[in-house]
Amino acid sequence: MHTGELYLPNDDEIIQDQIKKLDRLYDFNMTRPTQLDKRKEMLKEILHYDIRVEGMSGF
Repeated sequence: MHTGELYLPNDDEIIQDQIKKLDRLYDFNMTRPTQLDKRKEMLKEILHYDIRVEGMSGF
C-alpha cells in the first residue's frame, strides 16, 4: 500500500475491492479484440491509468 499502512489481506475493504476488480477483469476478457475503445476504457478504470493501445490499428 502506498500510504504506509499495514497490509491485511483479510480486510473486508481489500477483499471487496479485489472482487470488484476480478469482475471487471472478467468483463474485459469477454470483449472482442475489435472493441478497442471499450477495452481501453475498461483498462483505464481497472488500472486507474490511461493507456495507449498499439499494434491493433488494422481492425
